[in-house]
Amino acid sequence: MPGMRIRRSPLTAFPVLALSSCVPSLHPFFARQDLTFEPALIGMWDDDKRRHTWEFSQAEEKRYRLTRTDEEHRKSGFIVHLFKIEGMLCLDL
Repeated sequence: MPGMRIRRSPLTAFPVLALSSCVPSLHPFFARQDLTFEPALIGMWDDDKRRHTWEFSQAEEKRYRLTRTDEEHRKSGFIVHLFKIEGMLCLDL
């Protein structure tokens, strides 16, 4: 109808935000005994074009702290686990 205004509740965006959030997995890829620590991972990593950087630092136990910085200097923080499956190293972000 012409002239009709639609009112939107602040809760309209809630399902989108809830579904896009990071949540722990019900079935993790690794067990505690699979966790490993590799000192060579610690430091600053960047791509060839220097559009973004990943900086790994040591956290408690066999965990890393990852700070990712994008091309607009926005930072995101993660807790990272390094683990082995059949001899292959994998990162869980």
